[in-house]
Amino acid sequence: MLNYAKDADVVGNLVRGGAEKCTFIYNAHAARLRPLRAGGD
Repeated sequence: MLNYAKDADVVGNLVRGGAEKCTFIYNAHAARLRPLRAGGD
């Protein structure tokens, strides 16, 4: 998952059904990142 956030609230991101591994890449300037999850199914 690739995301760019400037002065934002990023809450509850969930990635489902992807590959075995997941990478979160954030370019965050003055952002608040809270529960970021990756799960199967």
